[in-house]
Amino acid sequence: MAQTEAALDYARSQLDNSILTAPFAGVVASKNVEVGDMVNANTPICKITDNDKLFVEAYVSDRVIGYLEVGDMVEVQTDVMESKAYSGFITRIAPAADDARKSFFVALV
Repeated sequence: MAQTEAALDYARSQLDNSILTAPFAGVVASKNVEVGDMVNANTPICKITDNDKLFVEAYVSDRVIGYLEVGDMVEVQTDVMESKAYSGFITRIAPAADDARKSFFVALV
């Protein structure tokens, strides 16, 4: 009986050691390993993003830039998450258009 309990304690310990906990609530943005892969200590296994601290850098056409000002609140959608809109405030607008893109750089948080 003692040997069975020791084996159970060891199995529970191994299970506890297999659980990963992030230091903040977030979303897994990418994973670098698959189930069953062996990794060494300090091997990055995934990238977690904090969606409460997102920022956006985008280029806006000259047809739209005239309607935007620093401090304006805007909503942003991405091709990846079409059903989700993120709100933020414009923190910077480039004073001139980017010649290669023919559009204006805009940053928001």
